[in-house]
Amino acid sequence: MIIRILKELRDVFWRRHFFQYDYFCTTNTLSECWLVVKALLKREPLKDGRYIRLYEKEAAKVMGCKYGYSFATGRQALYAILKALGIGEGDEVLIQAFTCVVVPRAVMYAGAIPVYVDIDRKSFNMDSEQIRQHIGSRTKAIIVQHTFGRAAEIGYIQEIADYYGLFLIEDCCHAVGCKWHGKPLGSFGDASFYSSDHTKMISTSTGGVAFTNSERVAKRIEENRGSYLSNFTILRILFTFIVETIITHPRLYWCLKLLRECLNRTKILYFFRDENSEERPRNYPARFSNIQALIGLSQLRGLEDNLAKRAKCSGEGVPLLRKALVVESEEARDLLIKNDKYFVAGCWYNSPVFGCEDLSSVKYKVGSCPVAEEVSAKVVNLPTHHTIR
Repeated sequence: MIIRILKELRDVFWRRHFFQYDYFCTTNTLSECWLVVKALLKREPLKDGRYIRLYEKEAAKVMGCKYGYSFATGRQALYAILKALGIGEGDEVLIQAFTCVVVPRAVMYAGAIPVYVDIDRKSFNMDSEQIRQHIGSRTKAIIVQHTFGRAAEIGYIQEIADYYGLFLIEDCCHAVGCKWHGKPLGSFGDASFYSSDHTKMISTSTGGVAFTNSERVAKRIEENRGSYLSNFTILRILFTFIVETIITHPRLYWCLKLLRECLNRTKILYFFRDENSEERPRNYPARFSNIQALIGLSQLRGLEDNLAKRAKCSGEGVPLLRKALVVESEEARDLLIKNDKYFVAGCWYNSPVFGCEDLSSVKYKVGSCPVAEEVSAKVVNLPTHHTIR
């Protein structure tokens, strides 16, 4: 531990400036921390409260949908959508490789089977030309992921879904507020969802919202909302929000990252850690808390500026969650990750099913999606959030 601290100090004093950019929680501000503290002092309800309905309404407007229902996480919003669409035992759902493990887990919790489609090397999105060959008699839905904020070929994929009579679900976890030909992503399919955890376009520490334009689907999503988390868990989430907002500030990150790691390892900070649970967790799905909805309203008010700055930072004129680079040389990739001077580089996703300890447990067959496997072995990504100068 002492050697590690000395190395950290060496890195700090080697830098020309005492700041470093992380990709966690950096859409949040200290003023939002104060909003949380004031709400707690005013004894605003932790669970059901006025901010939830306001947040859901504003989020639905952003996504171009009539209905929005908040959940404790984005993965739980997806699960509620699958149940609302009647997807269950033995059904197949097409998803892309180069995704997060929580997507196939939600599919499997619903009783369905994830079927993986390879990706396009440039966009990191589902290769639309390969979709038809994966459609079978048991296929019921396609989940389209807009990876890193890049719009998938949603128009073409929608045509395929309509032709085969399949449900279309948009995964907008990386693409809150993004558009395709002027129309909001999330408004094309039968339903959509986004995540607002601490790695996403907007952050409420944890959280997610399910959207639809169908009144019938909306009623069924509402029926699958579950109960609220305990007061103690909600307070832990709010504590985590405040702590992370402070310790990931660019001017503090370099000196507090050991503290953050310690808080995380001791599980003082609260995150949902159900990625590798093969059984559906208890109280899944759960509802979103009232004071987190207050944070969400603040985040949505700043979304336009957030997206404009990400578009500028990406260098492509497109608001990207991460600037992803496929680095051919393994040495160059390792050098970028280990010696990033100002940015905390990551390998999101460094697996065709990121975060999964056993790929077979989520029905992924090694070799089935060669492009996704190659890209995940070479990808490095950098943050694009608004604090980057």
